[in-house]
Amino acid sequence: MKKYIFCFLASLLIALPSFSHAATVTVTIIQPTGLNGKSLSVIATATSIYSISTVVADIEGRTISLAFSSTAVPSKYGNTPGWIGTLDLNGLPEGSKSVTVTATDAYGTTGIASKIFTYDNKPVVTVTR
Repeated sequence: MKKYIFCFLASLLIALPSFSHAATVTVTIIQPTGLNGKSLSVIATATSIYSISTVVADIEGRTISLAFSSTAVPSKYGNTPGWIGTLDLNGLPEGSKSVTVTATDAYGTTGIASKIFTYDNKPVVTVTR
């Protein structure tokens, strides 16, 4: 009898679905679309079936944590949630740059997205008379 109970319990364990926290974190960079002087505004969305714990943006080793905002992403239907922050570009050489956004969920799964932009700090022209 004990043998049958053991076999029955073992078959239940085999039949139980395995619970895994493997998930996909999807990152979409909404902005940068332009520069504001020597700073770059970064807006991104990050999704996972688990809660997102951190979202960071990086340009050539300059890293910032993006903050969650319920109104970060502008759209014609009203603002929607996303992650937002501003990177200081002061001191970086001008030219083609890549901003990378990395999101991490509660189980440590990461998603990464990159976007190329041109850092060209246009000169200011002052006219005097």
